[in-house]
Amino acid sequence: MIKIIRSKFELYEFAGNEEDTATLEYLFLYFPTVVDGRVIYSVSSGSTYTDMTTGDIYTFNAIENSWNKGSGGSGGISGDCEGVLSKDIIVTGTTVGNYTENTKLAKGSTMTELFEDMVTKEQPPSYTAPSINISCNISGLKEVGETIAPVIKVTYSKNDAGPITISYNSKMYFEEGPIKNTNLGNPYPNGHILAGNKTSANTSQITPVYASYIGVINNDYIVSNLTKIIKNTRSYTFKYSMNNQRIVYLYPKSFGDLTSIKDENNFENLSSFIKSYITVNEVDYIEYKLINTASNSNGTLTFN
Repeated sequence: MIKIIRSKFELYEFAGNEEDTATLEYLFLYFPTVVDGRVIYSVSSGSTYTDMTTGDIYTFNAIENSWNKGSGGSGGISGDCEGVLSKDIIVTGTTVGNYTENTKLAKGSTMTELFEDMVTKEQPPSYTAPSINISCNISGLKEVGETIAPVIKVTYSKNDAGPITISYNSKMYFEEGPIKNTNLGNPYPNGHILAGNKTSANTSQITPVYASYIGVINNDYIVSNLTKIIKNTRSYTFKYSMNNQRIVYLYPKSFGDLTSIKDENNFENLSSFIKSYITVNEVDYIEYKLINTASNSNGTLTFN
């Protein structure tokens, strides 16, 4: 145990231990501590110092990380007890956590910094790319003029990508065409069609989204009884009529929080709704529900 005596003008410290050793085995036995802006050495919980001005004795509590007035009880006062290294230390002859042989522990590093660096290691996340596949129930050779009913099936997984859009177009492949004759019966190969392919100019796009829901409710509700809305934004204008009832609005969490809910008079009503997070068919949704019941025979709310 170290006894440290502080006078009105000076701070004295007595260690009474062997020389500092550059191994982690002894690293924390010699951790200096900052008390009232001065650096002293603290060996363990129970170390004391005496204020010669007042005669008060303070005991260090390592669990509370504070100096307590008296014999080590609670009610501690005095100072920031964050330890700092008073010199550079090179790890020698041992490995602890992330600290390996020849690692330099820099002078001035705090105890918190050293412990965090020693026992934590940042791990990067992994990303899974989106995938898509297309299949058709008809393939192979078909007679010209035959009527067919192909069913094209597209399967996809968004994985870690953002919002997706699926695009459809047609692409045909063709062989080299015949050479035509001129009006005089001579072959004319210039401009005849070579083998190749052609992609349709027009494209059909489909953007898959989870449905949004809105409606007038009494209290509890069933999602399937609400009005289903297919859109890819949280913005929506809702016209309603209700009598002592509430309004509830649900949309996918990925759309983000609302910033405004204005009525037909352009008054802001966002604070009149309570926001909650719920799950619908294993999909995360944001729910906005009117806090108090109300009546309105011809109302309009604009959500943004």
